[in-house]
Amino acid sequence: MILVFGSFILGGERIIEMFGLGLASAVLLDALIVRSIIVPGLMLILGKANWTLPKRLIGCSRTSTSKAASPTIRSRLSLT
Repeated sequence: MILVFGSFILGGERIIEMFGLGLASAVLLDALIVRSIIVPGLMLILGKANWTLPKRLIGCSRTSTSKAASPTIRSRLSLT
């Protein structure tokens, strides 16, 4: 994406060049700073809470729990 947006800089119109520079720098900033530093740091801070669903959203999930699963599904999932 950086190369595509960077190629806009080679265009002849000034406004397209500015859009290209802005978009290329935004993608670079997102890839380098946000996704490699901020997100892993927040995941480390949040710990287990990072992977759990908030209590108010538990009823909204589409996946079935093991209690609600049919006997055939339970038998397929068991290792015995």
